[in-house]
Amino acid sequence: YEDFDQQLKKIGEGPSTNIRGKIGKTADTLVATFNFDSADKFIHLHNAKYVKGYKGRALYFSGKKSLATLPYQEIGYDYTVSFWINPDANNAPGSVLFSSENAVVKLKQSNTGNLGFSREGYDYDFGYTVPENAWTHIVITGTNKGTSLYVNGKLQKSLADDWIQFADKKKTKMRKSETLFFPMQTIGGFHGKIDELQVWNKILSDKEIQHLGTDL
Repeated sequence: YEDFDQQLKKIGEGPSTNIRGKIGKTADTLVATFNFDSADKFIHLHNAKYVKGYKGRALYFSGKKSLATLPYQEIGYDYTVSFWINPDANNAPGSVLFSSENAVVKLKQSNTGNLGFSREGYDYDFGYTVPENAWTHIVITGTNKGTSLYVNGKLQKSLADDWIQFADKKKTKMRKSETLFFPMQTIGGFHGKIDELQVWNKILSDKEIQHLGTDL
């Protein structure tokens, strides 16, 4: 087994596969930046447009069929995703921010009105409602243990180490799986603006996240 374990570390995934959702060949780096200040050949707009943003220009989306496609499907653990968002008033329940074939990040999770995500038939929310008609800095980090939300540089909620309590005689508990491969195939599906999207293939420290919104 020891020989097998050593060889295993040298073997990558099969051709044209990326089951681990990796972006970039170098660890612990900023792997994607989209400031939306000018047209980008890697971004394809579908009923979306460039407008005045938090800094320079931003992408504006006008509803469910208003989207932009990115050159990535998703990013797996460990990651940090940072962006500025300014939603219009009265977005419908279930309005989408980011999506892929495997997961969806929603501005309004179901009827809760809270920022959240869905995958594999499960819905999660962070217990936080994004303000309307105002710019808010959002950071989402993900590991193989859970997913965390930071708002304007401060930790809002960490979805990890939660348990489901069953009402049986043995008082059975089961740990929730609150993880997320962050979807990056498309942006949009809501009414509002997104600006300054940045993605790291590492977990930024609380101090680094606190400074993100002030470094622009």
